[in-house]
Amino acid sequence: MRKPDFFIIGAPKCGTTALATTLAEHPNIQLSDPKEPHYFCKDLKAGGPPVASDKDYVRRFFPGLEESDASAAGEASVWYLYSDVAVRNILRFQPDARFIVMLRNPAEMAYSLHSQHAFQGQEDENDFLRAWQLQDQRRIGRCIPDGLWLDTKFLLYKDGCSLGNQLRRVYQSVPADRVHVVLLQELAQAPRRLYRRVLGFLGVPDDGGEDFPRLNAGRMVTSKTLVSALRSPLARGAMTRLKRLLGLRTLCFGRPDLPMSAEVRRYPAREYTDGIDLLEQLLHRDLRHWRRTPGPGSL
Repeated sequence: MRKPDFFIIGAPKCGTTALATTLAEHPNIQLSDPKEPHYFCKDLKAGGPPVASDKDYVRRFFPGLEESDASAAGEASVWYLYSDVAVRNILRFQPDARFIVMLRNPAEMAYSLHSQHAFQGQEDENDFLRAWQLQDQRRIGRCIPDGLWLDTKFLLYKDGCSLGNQLRRVYQSVPADRVHVVLLQELAQAPRRLYRRVLGFLGVPDDGGEDFPRLNAGRMVTSKTLVSALRSPLARGAMTRLKRLLGLRTLCFGRPDLPMSAEVRRYPAREYTDGIDLLEQLLHRDLRHWRRTPGPGSL
């Protein structure tokens, strides 16, 4: 049985959808359908459809792979990096697997992740800093939002965005030459160069592609009143009813975000200092701009 050979394992809100969408257009690459099976993170309830076995996983998410002319096949499940077991399970399934890891400033990632959870109705505390302060309670099963279908661990923003520890765990299991790390800023600043490097890592020829759509981006809204209304129980209730009517878990049409103020950035930025130090050691890169508390701006 032919198996997929590369895995974009996260992190969420770090550009995985843009990269996966572009790779899916390459004539020599077959990407899973849907993009995020989340089959291998057995320790997390990540929303992936139930699959009985490895054979069913390949048959369901990679139809026609055995006869395909594609020279590379892969998937992009963003919670594999956070999972304690996903990389180990992938290596059991495909010992020669290659891994793509996408990262960004963890403070910004945490803010964006909270915004997504709030919009999807998985987070009932709309204020990011108050949600951050609830993490210790949620760790012991308290203050859990009603109707949560994702794993409670996804509301632990500090843990979920501790990218240094997560990447170190990958390197402890996988040879460095089979791990390719991409920073979100590279996708924004030099997408064509990034794309060529990813294709080289996957061993497929350059098809000239350079169109990286900015997917899953928040819709910036500067009015706190409007954002509060859109995230109100009434609005969330209406969205929940619509999703039930359509048989969907998410409406997937973007979300309203407030710009991230310097005050909001300051606290999580301090919390991630050690993790950024670790990333610098692992990647041999200067990430001092992540460590600084930035001025006002938006994600």
